Amino acid sequence: CNGSEIEADCLSLISLSYFRLSKFHKAAEYAKECYKLDEKSGDPDIMSSSLNTIAGIYLGANLPQEGEKYIIKALDLASKADNPARMSVILGMASEIFHAQGKNKEALEYIEKACKIESDLQREGKLMVRLTQKASILIGLNKWEEAEKTLLEAIPYLKKSPNQQSYGIACNKMGMALL
Repeated sequence: CNGSEIEADCLSLISLSYFRLSKFHKAAEYAKECYKLDEKSGDPDIMSSSLNTIAGIYLGANLPQEGEKYIIKALDLASKADNPARMSVILGMASEIFHAQGKNKEALEYIEKACKIESDLQREGKLMVRLTQKASILIGLNKWEEAEKTLLEAIPYLKKSPNQQSYGIACNKMGMALL
């Protein structure tokens, strides 16, 4: 597919495959190649998505400090695009990147912005996932009661949803908050 319209898609798929195999170095390599192609488009929405993927790979590799530079650039580009759903995803990743580094105050700022966007877009399911992320950060800040309150909002929705993985994560976070 070299040189074709689907080359970036193929690189992205190869990157995902390496990520699933926990071969993070190779995953990042292919994701960066995909970004180079997306960069040529000049589309800030597409470019921010690719940078978010790279940041996520570094987070998965337990190298959030390496992912930070990519997510900061993704945030900048996403602010130039008119896609609030994408901005919410990137803000969520930024919160994860900063939370993984113990920078919980910054992480909380990012996740609160993501929650606001999801609320404005009336995407309740996504909001509940973001609230679970927020609770994790609140636990990191030793704000146990606030984390519990946040999870009490998210858990009933997630329990009824088909997203059982997020429900399980929320329940685990509730255990941490209560402990």
